[in-house]
Amino acid sequence: MSDDSVPAIQTVQRAAVILNAFTIRRPQLSLSEITEALGSTKATAHRYAKALREVGLLRYDSASATYTLGPAA
Repeated sequence: MSDDSVPAIQTVQRAAVILNAFTIRRPQLSLSEITEALGSTKATAHRYAKALREVGLLRYDSASATYTLGPAA
C-alpha cells in the first residue's frame, strides 16, 4: 500500500465513526455530538457532515439543528 492511501483511509475511518455514532437510541445528533464522537474540531466535523450530506449518507434538519442518517445509509 502506498503512502498516498493514508489520507483516503483516514477519511473513510472518520466517516465510519460519524455514521456509527447514530444508534436506535440516538437517531439524531447535533454537530457538537458529531464533533465529540469524531474527536475533532467543529470545523472538521462540519466538513465531514457536509460531505456525507452531499452523497446522501446524512440529512440535516435546520429546525432542530440535528443530523440523521440519510437515504443512502
